[in-house]
Amino acid sequence: MASRRSILEWAECRILALLLGAMVLIVFSSVVLRYGFNRPIGWTDELAKLFFTWIVFLGGALAVKRGCNISIDAVVQFMPPAARRVVAAIGDFLLLILFSVLIYYGILFSFMTAPVATPSLGVSVALVYAAAPVSAALMLIHHLEHIATTYFSPLPSRTRP
Repeated sequence: MASRRSILEWAECRILALLLGAMVLIVFSSVVLRYGFNRPIGWTDELAKLFFTWIVFLGGALAVKRGCNISIDAVVQFMPPAARRVVAAIGDFLLLILFSVLIYYGILFSFMTAPVATPSLGVSVALVYAAAPVSAALMLIHHLEHIATTYFSPLPSRTRP
């Protein structure tokens, strides 16, 4: 199971690749039209910002899945193994709380901004802000997977923090 990627991770990678490719094409065409033909298109900046926001947040969720998130472990390295496990468990619990709070307030903020439209595209600003709760939900799912494999898997394949 560790070598196979989950369907969710596969979908995240494909969506990220699609968004990145579309953003590059939009920005490139915008630059060419603006400076090459003196015919700028006003909505390209907004769409590129929308795609970039989603890329950043979905990339963060993928980083949680792959264990690539930043951690400061200078002090933890000098602790005995038992204390390291306690600190790791506390950190895992705090991340669950963080992701849950981000989901809750991200949904609230998305609903609060739903009536507001972007100037050029005319789409709801909630589409931009929805990246936070959606990605936090993915982070929560990925972190729960990590907790399940770390703390509840059979001992031979168990990876300790």
